[in-house]
Amino acid sequence: MDKLPVYLIFGSGGILGEAFLDKLEGPLYAYRVFAFDHQRIDITDQAQIHPIMEYVRPTIVINCAAVNDEDLCQEAKAGAFSVNSRGPQLLAEACKKYGAKLVHFSSCEVFDGKSCTPYGERHTTKPVNILGQSKISGEQAIKDALDDYLIIRPGMLFSYESPSCIPSWIAQAERGEEIAVLDDTLMSPTYSVDLIEATLDLMVTEAKGIFHIANSDAASRQSFAEATLTLSGLKTKVFAVNPDSQKFFKAPVPKYSVLSTRKYSQTVNKPIRPWLDALKHCLFNMHRYKP
Repeated sequence: MDKLPVYLIFGSGGILGEAFLDKLEGPLYAYRVFAFDHQRIDITDQAQIHPIMEYVRPTIVINCAAVNDEDLCQEAKAGAFSVNSRGPQLLAEACKKYGAKLVHFSSCEVFDGKSCTPYGERHTTKPVNILGQSKISGEQAIKDALDDYLIIRPGMLFSYESPSCIPSWIAQAERGEEIAVLDDTLMSPTYSVDLIEATLDLMVTEAKGIFHIANSDAASRQSFAEATLTLSGLKTKVFAVNPDSQKFFKAPVPKYSVLSTRKYSQTVNKPIRPWLDALKHCLFNMHRYKP
């Protein structure tokens, strides 16, 4: 009998970590799962990583630990690079030592937003903010340290779990507050549930390298927010803010971050559903939408 796969998840308390745990709730004879949030294991501390790797002996390490807030990264550059670059480097080095595969999540914000066609995995990276810079640094650190890795670049992540934009917008609307979003930006909404399923599909095929994962069809941030509120039965004004305005947003954001998922679809031979269908599923889980 082959040895059971052993998954070791870091950052299990975040949106992606919780989504992985929800998806991996299955028969114990299929695999084993160990999960730690940032309060229990700090991925920027080598002295914490190696003992747990030695004890668990994972076949696959899944890194969901990250700082993904553009404004927070812009204000705390050292912290952003510590978690988004140094952490992945230490995990990659540990994976090499203990013979594990590393699955890591990067960001669509590694691009400058000047394209007019969806970004593929081979497009040149040129981030315009600290978030993107720290993410691409983390990607390079993994590639320098390890051969067996899977780097996923999602689009704009959304979920029914906080701190996703969906619960936040609904809460604002219920308080009677108007909602500000960036205008003149086109992106690829990415539902956490679909992101995890697609990542597991790639893991089953033993895929390696960099893959873009996002729901199909592009959306502006304003149209995405308006669809969220409309489907939730809420009537709240969504107004667009110039990306260069410092009143609402501190970090520059790429005006175009639409991702091509062709490589993923060709690898697993299946598409990813449109973001509108995924949004309905998300709101249904929140008891906000009835088909």
